Amino acid sequence: MSQNTDLKEGLLAENAFQTKYRGGIVNNSDMPLLRKLIIRATRCKVYVHSYSLDVQRADQFVEGSKNSDYHDQKQIYIVAYGAGSNLETKVDRVLKGFGSDSWELSVDEIQQELDSGK
Repeated sequence: MSQNTDLKEGLLAENAFQTKYRGGIVNNSDMPLLRKLIIRATRCKVYVHSYSLDVQRADQFVEGSKNSDYHDQKQIYIVAYGAGSNLETKVDRVLKGFGSDSWELSVDEIQQELDSGK
């Protein structure tokens, strides 16, 4: 009986399976390759989502110069995977290959900020 209880506690514990999120910005032309490399390296065990970088004209840094289409040339990506596995090292290796910075995202902190109205 105790062995069965230990098994349930291990599988159903609060920290038994946590999802990690990483995000960053990449060129539009690099997004298909990034998606392909992550899927191949992890054998489809990682979720990759991307969307266009939509910034209001008033919030753009370089307006009226030759770089004013900077935001149109970029995409935001979010990668989700199981924490504590070798997937993390594979994902990090692929993301470092693109030379762009990526950041670990905390869904709980984002939700708290949205709820508090910041």
